Amino acid sequence: MVTGSASEVLWDVLIDAYRRLGFDAVADEAFRGLVLARIVEPTSKLAAVGVLEEIGVPAPHRNTFSAALRRCVAQDYRGTLAGACARHSARSGAASLVQSSVLSLERKPKSPGAGASPGPSGSWGARRRGDRLVDPMGDGLG
Repeated sequence: MVTGSASEVLWDVLIDAYRRLGFDAVADEAFRGLVLARIVEPTSKLAAVGVLEEIGVPAPHRNTFSAALRRCVAQDYRGTLAGACARHSARSGAASLVQSSVLSLERKPKSPGAGASPGPSGSWGARRRGDRLVDPMGDGLG
């Protein structure tokens, strides 16, 4: 007798892993949906809606994902999740050092002093915005 679909099993495993890592400390269902959808298929916010629908999980509107990402910054989800990772690591004796790197895209002007205005006068390039080494408890190492 079939009691569920493969997608239900997948979703249940992902939810359980999210909880076991302590990520449920961020009580934001839309954020969780976006994170888990991107584990299933690394994709954009808009396409994440389709990923969730495809596996039979109720999907919020893409604007809800955008609002969740704004909350992520405003409420320091990164710090909360880093703390959860550190606690999980300390309990399990896992990783002792994590490097976090943030990249962003920015406009490169075609000529010096040309500014960063949009259009054909320049190109896009990645810029490292910061690196951070942390110990298992999430404390910065320099």
